[in-house]
Order: sequence, then structure tokens, then C-alpha cells
Amino acid sequence: MSSATSHDTTNDPHKCWPRHSQAPKQLLERSSQRIVCSTAVSGTRQLTRRTERHWGHACLHRKDTPIKLYLRSALALRDQVVDSALALVPSLRDLGPSEVTQVVQENVHLLGNIAPSQEAVRRVVLSNPGLLAAPLGSWFDFFSEYGLEARQFWQLLCSHPNLMQQGSVFAAGSAILFLKAVGWSDLEITTIIIPFHAAVLQMDVHVQLQPVLEYLVNAKGLSDKAAQQFLHQHPGVLYDSDYQAEIQQLLRRERRMQLQSL
Repeated sequence: MSSATSHDTTNDPHKCWPRHSQAPKQLLERSSQRIVCSTAVSGTRQLTRRTERHWGHACLHRKDTPIKLYLRSALALRDQVVDSALALVPSLRDLGPSEVTQVVQENVHLLGNIAPSQEAVRRVVLSNPGLLAAPLGSWFDFFSEYGLEARQFWQLLCSHPNLMQQGSVFAAGSAILFLKAVGWSDLEITTIIIPFHAAVLQMDVHVQLQPVLEYLVNAKGLSDKAAQQFLHQHPGVLYDSDYQAEIQQLLRRERRMQLQSL
């Protein structure tokens, strides 16, 4: 009997395991649950990685830079319109948030105050996006000192955007001092030079303007006074491309002759 009992005990799957252990059936169930959970977690991680990759590519394709976000909001422009404008001046895309706030936003605010309408601001920004990063505040203050009103500054900005983008306040001030030295008054500079001959404000005094005066005296035989009167009557000569080319050619010839005489 005892052997039979012992045999039955060893063949009972639940009695052959110690009390602190669990039966094989329970272990298999737990193991199966862990496998299912592990598979689910692994699947979730893979899905998360795929989602992150998807949104990462989406962000790269949208290329939402700080200036693009600002222009969409401030000027109510569509993405395609903003992209076309920024393509004209790619460096604008590199502006950081602080530069957009301190420069671009200030410029748009200034334009909004002097432009006849918001639509006019959009037109000038889209046709000359470089104005967004130009020192418009400094230009406005500079020309205000010469008596230009906001309306006149807006007209100057629209007719000579390159002056604001490529010129400098220092060069413009130097050019005005040169003009005053050859006889132009402040009133004439404000009413004639700035509205109709603003290109002269981009010229370098020593490289471009002064050589014109010397050319009239040395090559054309005019006296200093006659040369000044000629420039007063024909200010366009100062920035005329053909005239400048002729003068620069003459200056190069003079330099060669000076070098040969050494």
C-alpha cells in the first residue's frame, strides 16, 4: 500500500513540486503572459520609432524656420508665398528667433506705421524681402534729420530699396557732406537729391565721387568753381555708369603712368 501511495504521489504533478513553488501549468501561463507583454511592448516601441521618423521627415519637409512662422502670422501669407520670397534671400532662413524679434519684427512694425495699407507692406516685402533684415530704423532716423516725413521715406524705400539693403548710413552721410561741399544746400538735398538722385547716396566719396570732380578739372579743363557748378546742374553725372567707367579707366591709366615713372 505504501509503495502504491508513494507511486501515486510521484505521479501527481501538483504534489511532486515543493509548496513554495508553483505548478508547471501556472508557470507556463505566467511565461505565456510575459511573452505576450514583451511582444506588445516591442511592437509599441517599433510603432513609436516609426511615428517619430514620420514626424521628423514631415518637419524637415515643412522647413518651418522662425522667420517663416513669423511672416505667416504677421502678414497672413501662405506657405508657398513665403517660400518664394525667402528663396530670393536665402540667408533670411538662417535668422534665429531673437533676430526675427529684434530686426524683422521691428522692420515690419515700422513699415506698418508708414505704409498706406497692410497690402502695401506685403507687396514691398514680397518684392524686396531683403528689407526685412535691413537697418530700416537707422535709415528712418537718418532721413528724418534731413526733414523727410514718413510718407516721403516710404516713397524713397519703394523707389530705392537697394539703398536700404546694400548701402549704409555712414556712406550716405559722407555723400551728403560731399554734395554740400560742392554747393548743395540742405533744402536742395532734401527736395532734389534724395527724391530723384538717391543713387548718389550709395557712392563712395573717395573712390567714385571725388574722382568725378577731379576729372572735370584735370581732363575737361574746368575750374574748381565751374566743375562744382556743372555737378550742381547735372548731379546724375556723379552716378552715371558710363561716366564712372570712363573716369575709372582714366584713373587706371594715370596710375600706370605713375608706376612707369618710378
